[in-house]
Amino acid sequence: MISAGFRRVSKKRPCRICGTPTYCGFSRDEGTSICVRISAGSRGLSRNGGNIHVHPEIQFITIRPTIKRPINQSVPPAPLEIRDAVFQELIRISPASNYIEELVTGPAAQLS
Repeated sequence: MISAGFRRVSKKRPCRICGTPTYCGFSRDEGTSICVRISAGSRGLSRNGGNIHVHPEIQFITIRPTIKRPINQSVPPAPLEIRDAVFQELIRISPASNYIEELVTGPAAQLS
């Protein structure tokens, strides 16, 4: 039986070792194959009697790379006129536009 980290080969994805679409398996990251037919070059036997073949030429990417902004780089704030225009438009289209006075001049509002 093949564990959750492994899949069975198929016609669309045959065994990398023997090329057949039946009985063999492979790891989800494609780094390991379990071939029931060919033992040459294997690292040992699996629990189901298949031969474990490791593919070191495959690069593993387990974490999706993220783009990080350098810590010392900061974006300066927009000029006051642009920020004011943006906030005015947001207030105009806001469902809270009935409370414009509080949004603009209140204790934690735009002008503060």
